[in-house]
Amino acid sequence: MSPLFIVLQEPIGEFGPRVEQEMFSAPNIKVTASKSGKLTKAHLQLWFQEVFFPNVGNKSVLIADSWTTYNDKVLITKSLLLT
Repeated sequence: MSPLFIVLQEPIGEFGPRVEQEMFSAPNIKVTASKSGKLTKAHLQLWFQEVFFPNVGNKSVLIADSWTTYNDKVLITKSLLLT
């Protein structure tokens, strides 16, 4: 599915101005950062709002594992309502 969502590890959890300026960008790639390089609830909400919901039809199924971040039904509902 396009765009591809990538979370990269950055020491302060965001890209510095030099990285922002020089980082490759493409219209089909959404890149963000976190301190750990792992997907947080804020990243998941961003993914839902900017990648998933805008690109799937009304009759779609998302299968996710039982990781705590994915089990937040309030976050998923809130993200759906904000799109």
